[in-house]
Amino acid sequence: MVILITNVLVPGGDPFVLSTGRLYEFLDHLLLFPHLNSIRFGTKMLAYAPKRLEDSALG
Repeated sequence: MVILITNVLVPGGDPFVLSTGRLYEFLDHLLLFPHLNSIRFGTKMLAYAPKRLEDSALG
């Protein structure tokens, strides 16, 4: 039996405290798995520093 992980939640601390470049490095590793349908980030940044999510490089 083969079990494929299709969804990933990145929790713990807050991933959006990382620089945009570090987030992309992290995502580069996850995007190597073709069976992933969803990558989600657990973040409180919307309440703490909403301007962080306005970074055009995140788009």
